[in-house]
Amino acid sequence: MAVAARPVGLAARQQRWVPSRVTSHRQASSAPATAAIDGLGKVSADQLRLAVRALTEGVSLWDHDDRLVAFNDQLRDYFFPGRPDLPALGIGFEEFQWLVEREGNRIRSDDGLAARLAQVRDMHRRGIGRQDVELADGRWLDIVERRTPEGMIVSVYIDVTERRARERALALAKHEAEVANRAKSDFLTMMSHELRTPLNAVIGFAELISLEIQGPVGGPYKEYARDILASGRNLLEIVNDVLDLAKIEAGRRELREDTVDLGDIAERAARFVRMQATKSEIEVDLALPPGALLLRGDEQALLRVVTNLLSNAVKFGRRRGWVRVEGVRAPDGSIQLSVTDNGIGMEPADVPKALEPFGQIDNPWTRKSVGTGLGLPIVKSLVELHQGTLANESEVGVGTKVTLRFPAQRAAAGG
Repeated sequence: MAVAARPVGLAARQQRWVPSRVTSHRQASSAPATAAIDGLGKVSADQLRLAVRALTEGVSLWDHDDRLVAFNDQLRDYFFPGRPDLPALGIGFEEFQWLVEREGNRIRSDDGLAARLAQVRDMHRRGIGRQDVELADGRWLDIVERRTPEGMIVSVYIDVTERRARERALALAKHEAEVANRAKSDFLTMMSHELRTPLNAVIGFAELISLEIQGPVGGPYKEYARDILASGRNLLEIVNDVLDLAKIEAGRRELREDTVDLGDIAERAARFVRMQATKSEIEVDLALPPGALLLRGDEQALLRVVTNLLSNAVKFGRRRGWVRVEGVRAPDGSIQLSVTDNGIGMEPADVPKALEPFGQIDNPWTRKSVGTGLGLPIVKSLVELHQGTLANESEVGVGTKVTLRFPAQRAAAGG
């Protein structure tokens, strides 16, 4: 280490370790470090210097008096590009920072020069730390400092410009996606409101005509009115689904919480689908322990969840098949409700698609039962608003089982 400093040209692009001439007491204090280096197998101090020269990171070494005793070319390239005379060995750390500000590639900061220097100086004094800094030429450095057992400080400067650029690009893409999603949700909300007003009028007049409120309707027009009424109600249901999904995605769907009995809700939902099940000769069986499924939740939201699951089970069920609804308070305090059927089922790989908005499973069985693909995504979102989870197990030709699980903190007393 007792080698005089010399200018090193940057043109060769060869990293060199530039040590300084140090005093005899420094040489003595650094002897244990040299011995330790030489003790790493057969690695010599010269080999270590060559290794440091080959680094693409900048490196500097500061002695006990906080003076620069060694550095490599990459450090000079970061802070003093085109200046082979800088920095001078023996310069103090604070003087080095001011030199960078006056003559070199200074560090950018929105907090002002004094705050910037204080931040860098504070980390250096601790002898341990890590921080990212931006240089005036736009490059970003990750500065890592560690104190050696002998009290010297090693500083490593890593170019993280590409990493920061990727982070900025990801952050920008995320922001643009969030803006686009909000715009989509706002548009859907507006359009849904605009559609519902005239649609309600169409449904109302179609109902008046089909019921012949104003007198008999001749010819096939009564049937036409019934078709208009059925189609209008179906379209209104789709519009409501779109509006609900837009509210959920925008974070505007709020829960009106109360203590509700999930068993009672399941019984009401079963009554809603009873006629549909009877037409297909599907038996709906309930196994719900009385009073054991009390939880804090939005009654209308949960009724919609269970009704949708039962409706799907019947819609995709086999003629003369069955649907079973089971509820249980688990040992961990959570509340679970499952809807199982022996219907057409689906491929396990198609389950994630079924849970996506507008997801449609394309197979010969499901083509007979058309829909928007919004039912299950809305169910999943409403369950998640209750901090719950939805699990969907399915197999083609065997059936489907959907399990809702609500955490113990949602359970109410009385179970």
